[in-house]
Amino acid sequence: MERTEEINLIFLLLLGSGGMLLLVLAIVLFVFIYQRKLLAQKINLQAMEKNYQQALLQSSIDIMETERRRIAQDLHDEIGASLTALKIYSGQIAQTADNQTDIIKINQQSRTLIEKTIQNVRSITRDLLPATLEHFGLEIAIQETIEQLNHQATTQVIFSNQIPKEQRLAATIELAIYRIARELLNNTYRYAQANRITLEINHLAESQEIRVFYQDNGKGFDFQGFGNPKTKTGIGLRSIEARVNALNGKIDLQSQIDKGITVEIFVPAIFLNSSFTTLNA
Repeated sequence: MERTEEINLIFLLLLGSGGMLLLVLAIVLFVFIYQRKLLAQKINLQAMEKNYQQALLQSSIDIMETERRRIAQDLHDEIGASLTALKIYSGQIAQTADNQTDIIKINQQSRTLIEKTIQNVRSITRDLLPATLEHFGLEIAIQETIEQLNHQATTQVIFSNQIPKEQRLAATIELAIYRIARELLNNTYRYAQANRITLEINHLAESQEIRVFYQDNGKGFDFQGFGNPKTKTGIGLRSIEARVNALNGKIDLQSQIDKGITVEIFVPAIFLNSSFTTLNA
């Protein structure tokens, strides 16, 4: 009887030990699988981040190439065509040296072409280097842009600039904010069908940041966030993100279909201590 009880006790001990061993093995296996899953997720996130950074870099390159093609096209179509016509007119003058009427006519045509060429050169130069921004500052430049875009529209634009008027931001920051504001305004006027726009630029003294707030009540779009594969962003939004990143800033963009768009941007506040320097696009 005692022998049977000892065997049962040993059996129970072995069974308990086996159960404990299986439990430990299960825990070890669970931890191993969980760690591998975490590692796989980390690798996947790193790959996504790398792909996103590469896409952002490629986007910046695409933006520059698009600008270069546009400038080249403008030079070819406008300036090149005008200079070719002037060359033809100059040849005609030599051929009609005895006909005063034809000479006067060709001279008038040449003057018209020269004036048009000057206007085209100014237009291209203004796109590359906004003269208003350089000479009069960010607030006046954005106001001018709003007036240009809203010339024949009925959209209500509420624009406020809280940066002290006696201070000028560093040239790179002013130009970046100007380009961002212009891109957002362009997108609203072209696609959003909005009747109200709010644009605010503030200096946050405590954090030494410039805050740019933009909102419209247009048709919006399905935005899942920068870097999200489900988000389809055009070159304009990628350009904005690239400019913010170049300034070590932060951007938060919210948009839903039929609910407009809201953008909040924070960039370092760097003010000039001396006279305003030449802008670089």
